[in-house]
Amino acid sequence: MLIHLVYEEEYVEQLRQILEDAGHTVAEWDYSLTQFADFSEKKEVHAEIAIVDGQAGVMTKREIIESLGRVRRNLPHLRLIVIFSDDLQRDESLIAKLLTYSIYDMYFIDSDKGYSIDTLEYWISHPKTYSDYDVNTQIQGTLDHVEKPRIQEVPAAPKLSQPTQPKTMSLPKLPQLPHVEVKLPDFSSVVSKIHLPRKKPDEPDAELCWEDEDSPESTADPKALLGCVIWFWGSVPGLGVTYAAVQFANDIAESVPVLLLDGNLVHPSLASEYECLSPGWECSWQNRTPGIPPEKYYAKGNLNVWTIREPIEAAEAAEMWSVALFHIRTPRQVVVVDGGTLPPPEGVDFNVLMADGTPGELDEKTVCLSREDVQTMRLRDIICEKVKSR
Repeated sequence: MLIHLVYEEEYVEQLRQILEDAGHTVAEWDYSLTQFADFSEKKEVHAEIAIVDGQAGVMTKREIIESLGRVRRNLPHLRLIVIFSDDLQRDESLIAKLLTYSIYDMYFIDSDKGYSIDTLEYWISHPKTYSDYDVNTQIQGTLDHVEKPRIQEVPAAPKLSQPTQPKTMSLPKLPQLPHVEVKLPDFSSVVSKIHLPRKKPDEPDAELCWEDEDSPESTADPKALLGCVIWFWGSVPGLGVTYAAVQFANDIAESVPVLLLDGNLVHPSLASEYECLSPGWECSWQNRTPGIPPEKYYAKGNLNVWTIREPIEAAEAAEMWSVALFHIRTPRQVVVVDGGTLPPPEGVDFNVLMADGTPGELDEKTVCLSREDVQTMRLRDIICEKVKSR
């Protein structure tokens, strides 16, 4: 894991050594929040995650908000783990403001107990989401009497009357990884085992019932899809994209948590499939915080559905989708998106393209199906096989 550290100078070298002993690489570091904010103006970062002392080099809460706000605007894809003293846990307005920046990995630590490298490892591998919070109030006060949490493996530094002066230091730019060719897997072995339903779908009152006799149960384990984002879309309207996305989401939700999203902001479809009161997910998009759940959403068993109740026009929608998926993705659920006729944005793991006929050569992330395929095949088998072949 490539890590960017934001700690005062006396901690950085020792913490860098501890993290590298644990198998991580510290790519860059800054000695204060304001220096980190200045660094972010380059709008590029080598690290995958930043571990931030939320009080590094600052004296007021306003400095925290302004610095982290700049970082989020300049580096929307960088995951931030921000560590505060437990005294700040009572300031719900501070927390609420940082949540609007889609900063979810906030931890409030007892200054006397501190935290260990094992704790950091757990935070890295278990990201938080917006659902972990329930807050509101106003930001006020200073950090004059707030003790900073200490790292157990690092000796406490002497108290300073003024924040450490920023210094510039970073490692050389990392080389680009070589391109790897991936062959599209052969699904013939999967399709050959799929049985047609007892009744044709166009017969009156027909139900899609899989033959029990000589029809083995699916061996595809939806747990293999946890952490994935799967985008359904069609080359033209009317190919059954919503039907396919809904059927697939309902199927795997019998085994794993699933978040089903409206992907077409201008022509959303899921509101007609699931009963849900307004306001919907469109409010988060209008506030430019699409990583935040809607106030009202459908939830039943393992299935959560975020619907867009009113069509919206979102500027820079593709970029906002990448940010939204970055914050919505979690190893504890599968994200399924009904994209309508919109192709998938960056950040999608796999996409299911509904089309009449084969649209030419497909990349390794794409499965192409027709409406008839969806009515007669087990989508779970096909997509799980796709994941296993990576």
